[in-house]
Amino acid sequence: IKLLGATGLFHSSTRKNNEGKEQNRAHLTDLPQAVKENLATRLAEARVAQHIPADRSGSKLQLTTWKIVDIDGSNAIILQRPNRTTFKPANKDSDTVWEDGKMSKKAGQLLEKYAGSLSSREVSLVKRGLLKLETERLSMLLGPAPTKSESKLQPHGKGRGAIIIDENFGIILTSPPVLLPFHKVNETLQSLSKSEGSKRPAVIRKGSIIRVAGGTWKGTWRVISTKDSEAYGVSVDLAHPEKIALEKGNARVPNMMEEGLEVLTHRYSGHAFTD
Repeated sequence: IKLLGATGLFHSSTRKNNEGKEQNRAHLTDLPQAVKENLATRLAEARVAQHIPADRSGSKLQLTTWKIVDIDGSNAIILQRPNRTTFKPANKDSDTVWEDGKMSKKAGQLLEKYAGSLSSREVSLVKRGLLKLETERLSMLLGPAPTKSESKLQPHGKGRGAIIIDENFGIILTSPPVLLPFHKVNETLQSLSKSEGSKRPAVIRKGSIIRVAGGTWKGTWRVISTKDSEAYGVSVDLAHPEKIALEKGNARVPNMMEEGLEVLTHRYSGHAFTD
């Protein structure tokens, strides 16, 4: 109570508790106008801090294995059987015959081009919606380029197997910028540091606060996702720092770097966003 009283913002009073013993209590007095104005100013700055996990160990992987049907440039065409619990059995007395699902539009487009790489049975199951046929960036797959001569994913039916890296660690701001999947993160950053003259390049992660000096994305933003898509390349989705909802999607990182992209230092006191 003495310590609170020393601030000049509290006063003490004495009252008896339920047992009849006297107790001192501290009470906050009405704040001076100058303090209230200072609080209002600081709140108006919309300072927001978000914890970004520092752990870089392990890999964020899906649990199921896909079959690699074909490789086209930086993409792989992959095939997987959906979880059968999502389908209803066509016959109550049978657990092997399943009711047809619906083939996705994407699968139909891929089937027109890659049907020759599938067996007739696989083509039939894709059309029935019982097999998924999709594309995925090679950078997000384990299996296509094994680091060991003997890989458990290499033999997979008549093709090779692949596991999808399910999460991105961030985007490395090299020239050009590169998406960093959540797999062997430390090794990748260390190798980049050596190639960049021991200087580790900046990394944009989900939750990072960035500032762009000019152009389409001028302003201060919070990154809500990092990605590398066929349509937009290495890009991020942005929100106002003090809000949750998406404000600008598919912001191209190379373009923002040309316009003066800066990754603000992470600190728990937050940053002022009223500029």
